[in-house]
Amino acid sequence: MKLKILFTMFIMTVVLFSCDKDDTQEACDTTGITYTNTVASVFNALCALSNCHVDGNEANAKFSLEGYAKAKGAASFGRIVGAISHDANFTAMPFGSDKLDQCTIDKIAAWIADGSPE
Repeated sequence: MKLKILFTMFIMTVVLFSCDKDDTQEACDTTGITYTNTVASVFNALCALSNCHVDGNEANAKFSLEGYAKAKGAASFGRIVGAISHDANFTAMPFGSDKLDQCTIDKIAAWIADGSPE
């Protein structure tokens, strides 16, 4: 009888602690993020599109994300992370689309926090 109780307690402990950790979620590495190795592909695919954050678009002229120099300049305004995080008082970006995954947001935030390296 004692063996059954000990075994049951052991199983319950294993189940309890195994449920505490989400092993399916991978860590998001935000070290060493640069425009070239990470940010450019996100901006080019989702932001620097025709009629969006490109040169010649009057609505988004000061937020052009075409190329490194303009992306770095736009980052200095301090509004990119709020927009891609869909925070209150920001226009949610990408406009009309779902929020980016948290790892991508974290990488862009890290890039900006590190001084927007090329």
